[in-house]
Amino acid sequence: MPYLPYNFLFSGPECTIVISGSLIQALSNSEGKVLASADSTSIVRAAAVTSDFCHLITAGDDKQLKVWNLIIQNETSRITEESSRELPKKSLEIHVTSDGQTILSSDKFGDIYSYPMRPALDEVPQSENDTAQEGGKHPISGHLLLGHASIVTSFILTPDENFVISGDRDEHIRVSWYPQGYNIERFCLGHRKYISALHVPSFQPSILISGGGDHELCIWDWKSGRLLHRYPVYEVAEPFIKVRGGRRGFRRIPRRPDGEGLSRKSKRGKAKRKAAESAAETPNDDDIEMAEEQDGSTSGVVEHEDPTPLEQPEQDPTEISFVISKINSLSYGSSNFIVFTAVGISAFFYFQIHADGNCSALRLVDLVYPVVDFNICQSSPGPSILISVDHSVKGTHSTATDSVTTDGRWVYLLAWNGAELEVQPDSPLCNGLNTTARVDATADTLTKLELYVSLSNLPKSREELVEDSGGAVDSDSLGASAASERTTPITDPFATQKEHTIKAKGRNRVRDKLLQNQQSDS
Repeated sequence: MPYLPYNFLFSGPECTIVISGSLIQALSNSEGKVLASADSTSIVRAAAVTSDFCHLITAGDDKQLKVWNLIIQNETSRITEESSRELPKKSLEIHVTSDGQTILSSDKFGDIYSYPMRPALDEVPQSENDTAQEGGKHPISGHLLLGHASIVTSFILTPDENFVISGDRDEHIRVSWYPQGYNIERFCLGHRKYISALHVPSFQPSILISGGGDHELCIWDWKSGRLLHRYPVYEVAEPFIKVRGGRRGFRRIPRRPDGEGLSRKSKRGKAKRKAAESAAETPNDDDIEMAEEQDGSTSGVVEHEDPTPLEQPEQDPTEISFVISKINSLSYGSSNFIVFTAVGISAFFYFQIHADGNCSALRLVDLVYPVVDFNICQSSPGPSILISVDHSVKGTHSTATDSVTTDGRWVYLLAWNGAELEVQPDSPLCNGLNTTARVDATADTLTKLELYVSLSNLPKSREELVEDSGGAVDSDSLGASAASERTTPITDPFATQKEHTIKAKGRNRVRDKLLQNQQSDS
């Protein structure tokens, strides 16, 4: 029987909150029994808890920002919905300020909004920043904090909550003042691919750890924007990849060898193709099919009207997406560690970081199945780590000398044995998570979770890479492997401005028109 993996884990002093799809459950840390549960009615895509563990905030496919009361009192425990607000766009990530009064939410359109924990009774737009959105909707009681020109893939608040650090799909890390997000302090430029995870360690708040599509983590002095170190991780992680993904982007399939007069049309079905064949219609010169390559789990086959369809190139098996999913930190004894996971990879990684930013060798624990989420639990004698995995992906053992676990649990607990992390025997909490709290799943519900969609959504298509390069790069030579070889460091914040992209040409035309109008008026 397949079960839904736990896509969110939150450990508190008395209970642990887990989310499987749309179901929210609270389990006792000491006994492992389910204390309370609630259904959000929509798959949860983003979630966060307040520092006092009294409120849970979720957002899902229904575009509802929900605040839940967590009332943990043994037999009378319950999870109740306190409020629900409609968001202008689907939320990608949620954070809560340390005082529990403000919610920050990002969306795929590059915006980060702030919302009060408790909405006002009469919610109306209050300023120009609260302008109407698509379809006449506005962010109810929300305030536009900042915006990127690209998808905001990750953001965090610094420990002192004076700054918001945000990363996007265009390799940019921006340091903005909070709550005056329009005031940009500086940029951290040096990534060659998209950014997907950010973290500022509490034990060393002057540094920033960032990761994404590059084959290394970047360690920054974020206050100065200086890149301190590049810490390679891909060579160690590559043997543990269980889910492969990539993106080739839109591919033009012309009807005639000359390829002239190309236009964009939607896909055609078999019925239309057969009708065209029976009618013996001659296709127009301006007909074209456009198809977007999907990831390995879905079909990218396109039906053509042409009775002799063109042969389609196969996906290059060497093109593998690499996405860092989560970065965190912990202290054990006198040592400080950075821990992280990657999408579709079965290992949990950690390394020691020193005060000068230098790092020890990368270590790992292989859990056989892809890691979905993890949470650090404060316990004695040292912090432990609760990890959920996805059994819907077939697990295979890797040839590694590090710690390997072979059983079939859905949740693991890692604890310290000397200077190494090791899988521990099931605690009461893990027993509960691996038995009574499991949620039955079907193939359809597992697909709707979209656990690995970032492997195909974050990498740029060939056309996007050509546009970013100003049109000077041959599209046939671009791909995931070629993009990873762009090693020219970026030191000037304005070096990312492309003078020959479509957007730049549009800005230049507007600028030239304004200059002409000014000259004519004078």
